Amino acid sequence: MLQLKKGVENASDLGEELGKVLGTAATASALLHTSTIEIKDLDECATKEEVTAALDALLGVPVSKHNPVKSLRKAYAGTQVAVVALPDDLAATALKLGHVRIN
Repeated sequence: MLQLKKGVENASDLGEELGKVLGTAATASALLHTSTIEIKDLDECATKEEVTAALDALLGVPVSKHNPVKSLRKAYAGTQVAVVALPDDLAATALKLGHVRIN
């Protein structure tokens, strides 16, 4: 187990590099602090892939590699609610924007 000090900027990059070097002998991963947000009033036909693509476009960062959409459930009046887990900084950015437009 390798533990880094708080505030290290490139912990995920280090985890990826260690994973490449270790190959199948061991696994390497970096823990991320995440926040969970809900996206409400989605069309009843919206899919997880569409929500992920919209977040990629909105935030300007490929969040799809983290599989951010944890659940998609039916709500009232033919709408859906998506529960999305994002790294803290991206979640804060999404909340500041306020609205996400899904195709």
